Parts: sequence; structure tokens; C-alpha cells
Amino acid sequence: MNAGLATGHPLTTEAGAQALAEGGTAVDAVLCAAFTAMVVEPVLCGLFGGAFLMAAPPDAAPYVFDGFTRTPKHRAKDLWIDRIEADFGTTTQVFHIGPGTIAAPRQMDALACAHARLGRLPWRALFEPAIAASRQGHQVTAYQAQVLRIVTPVMTATDGARALWGFEDSVLDEGATALNPNLADVLEVLSLEGPRFLNEGEPGQALLAMDGHSLSMDDLTRPCDIHPARELARAGHRVWLTPPPALGGAMVARALNALPPNPSPRAVLDQMRALDLDRGTEDLAEGQSLPQARRGTTHISAFDKHGLGAALTLSNGTGCGHVIPGTGVMPNNMLGEEDVTGCGPADWAEDSALASMMCPMSVLADSGTRHMLGSGGSARIRSALTQVALGLIDHDLPLEAAITAPRVHGDRDSAHFEGWLREDARADILRAHPEATEWHTPSMFFGGVHGVSRAPNGQVTAAGDPRRAGDARTL
Repeated sequence: MNAGLATGHPLTTEAGAQALAEGGTAVDAVLCAAFTAMVVEPVLCGLFGGAFLMAAPPDAAPYVFDGFTRTPKHRAKDLWIDRIEADFGTTTQVFHIGPGTIAAPRQMDALACAHARLGRLPWRALFEPAIAASRQGHQVTAYQAQVLRIVTPVMTATDGARALWGFEDSVLDEGATALNPNLADVLEVLSLEGPRFLNEGEPGQALLAMDGHSLSMDDLTRPCDIHPARELARAGHRVWLTPPPALGGAMVARALNALPPNPSPRAVLDQMRALDLDRGTEDLAEGQSLPQARRGTTHISAFDKHGLGAALTLSNGTGCGHVIPGTGVMPNNMLGEEDVTGCGPADWAEDSALASMMCPMSVLADSGTRHMLGSGGSARIRSALTQVALGLIDHDLPLEAAITAPRVHGDRDSAHFEGWLREDARADILRAHPEATEWHTPSMFFGGVHGVSRAPNGQVTAAGDPRRAGDARTL
């Protein structure tokens, strides 16, 4: 098997595998998978969201297409913002939604730039699985039903949202068929007319015609940035991470640089707590004090038969609750929570970057084996990726074992660990943190790392994280 990918949904995987089978590159594969994810993983990503794509050519250093959201250039006076609460089972959390929470999306430009540089398949071919899934319908999986339930107030906030994903006060359950013919029409025209159609054509014009937001055409057409990846070394491995203004790469880098060889789970937990106390500081952001975006995410990793690696992390926040008329598209709500903007939902600084926790990454061993990975999980992205990297680097674990190994997570207010840790590690954590929460079953709380590995002989393996219904395939 000399190509493969890992994603968060079987149909997303199937779409990327189709691109690889047709001779597409790893970038073609993650883009084809991503457009399908925007249909079958609607809470986690969307056409007007944000993304980071890391490309790792076999003969060059990795680099990052930064298509994450920004604040609009000007803040409107009359913003439409609603306050809702999401139920996470053990706690509830306040969200702000509405057109006034939509940040300027740059995702499509990043994906189009990556395709222009590194794609091989025609642009239109990347949309065929997504168009079929939205027009013919797809069954809601158990994991997607769980995600939908958590954000029921978002997905039932308006008539447009309820028509796609819910009823008066409930959402589609596992096994239900989800249809979105308007989105199929948008995707079909986008596939034929090219990426400018989304922002400059009818979808973008319909978004701007909505009331209560701050967006202008200048916001919708702002280009992505392309940066060299941030690099560090650990124990004979080279690691590449997202650079500033993304905050996730800085936090993973600090953890990997600070932790000793083969650190204990308690040491990792304490390091995560220290990072959370420091998050958003100028030191972490390398001269920039930036708010974090920490909401719903999904991830896709791929290798093609020529050795190109790609890792793409996408987010739509939790969605703004409003569907753009005639499009079947719910834009992001990145401006709607204080941990994204660092302030109230109407008080953000104009024309500013938002520092995302998303962190597609690459790890190269001295043996020549390369790994591409990333994670969903908002605030837990840093702990999930740090621990999988430690498994690959310090413990020389195969990719799947590194992903499924028990995890810990700490923040400024709490400590958490998965209950199948070794007994000595569990006891060590509870001595230091008797208040720590022990999780007895796998949970999306601890992130969802989907990754691929390529050995020097070209053999590819792929693994999805069972905590987030990971799915993987090799070809």
C-alpha cells in the first residue's frame, strides 16, 4: 500500500480514496475529502469556515496554507447576535450565534491555492462525491448525531437550520437521512466556475445581503497566507507545526521542548496545565497577543504514491445558526465566543487575525519514516497532538498505537485522564490532583487524531482516532 488517508467519517474517507485511486495527489485527496466533510460533518466544517493545510513534499520542508478566519475590516453598528446554551452532558456552555458572529472566511482561497500548486486532478473532480452526498442524501452516523445533539440550540435556531438538520427543538438522529439539495447546487456551480464563485458569486452576495453582520466583499475576497512550517527537533526526529499567528503550533512546540525524555502522564498533564495558564501571551504567540479559536473541528491526513503528504484541519466554529438563503450553507460563528475574540461578541478589534488551536503537523524520524497528523478537539488539540508525538518519538510506537494510547489533559481549572492508564500512572496523577476526572470510556473530549505514516520503502499506513469515529484506508 503506497497511498492512504485518515478522516473523521467513512464517506469523507471514501471521497479522498477515490481521488487517490484516480491518480490525484495527497492535496487532491484531502480537498476532495474536505468538500465531502462539509456535507456529512456539518457541525465541524463548512464552506464559509476556516482551515490550515500543511503540505510536506518528499524533497522539501513542509509549509502551511493559512486559510483561517479574521475579524472583519469594519464593525457594523447593528449586529444580530443571539445567546444560546449548549449541553455537554456534565456541563452547559454559553455560545453566541447569529449573523453578527460571522468572521471573515479565507478557507476557500487556501484550498484553491493548495490545489493550484500541488493538485493534479481537475478542480471539478474534487466535488463529485460531495455533490452526490448532498443531493442523494446520506445517513447520519452515531458520532455525527452525538455532535448534532450537543449543539441542538444552534442547529434549530432558525427555520433554515431546522429544515436541514432538525425539528422544532430536536435534531436528526443516528440513521436518519440528511439531504441538502441547495448545497448540492452550490457545490456543482463551484466545481464548474472555480473558487471565486463562492465568495464573489451568488453565495457570497447572498451572505452580504443578510442583516446584522459586519462583512464586506473586501472581507470575503481577502487572500490566504502561505508560511514555512515551524520546525523543532526532538530525539532524532524533526517536527513541523503551524507557525504564528496560529497558537496551536506554539503550544505543542513549547510542550515538546519542555518535557523530558519519556515523560510520565502526570508530567504531561502538568505541562498542559502550565500551557493553559500561559495561553494567549505574547511569549507563546511570538510577539503577538492573540485570542484563540477553540471550537468544533475535523481533520484529514493523506499520503500519495509519490510521497507528498498533506494534513488539513477545518473548523466552522459551532455555526452561526443561520443558513444563507438558497445555499444550504451555515457560516461560521468565530466572533461569537469570548475565547475566540478575547472580548464580548461585539467588541472585537477590527481587521485582526484570530489565533487558532488547530495544528496540522508532520513528524520525520531519523529512519526516514514520515507521519502526517492533526486533530479536532478545540482546547484538547494541544494535549492530543503532544501525546501522539511523544508516542511516535519517545516510545517509537506505530501510528495506530500512538493514537489509541491513553491520554491526559489539563487546563487551568481541571485535570482529566483516561481510566485505562497504567495503575502506577493513574495513582501518580491522583496523588498530585485528587480532584482529577477519570474517564472510563473513550470520548471526543480527548481530541481526535487522524494520521498517516510513510516508511522509506514507500509503504503507507493510516489510522483514525476511535474517540472521534476515525476512519482510515490505504491503497
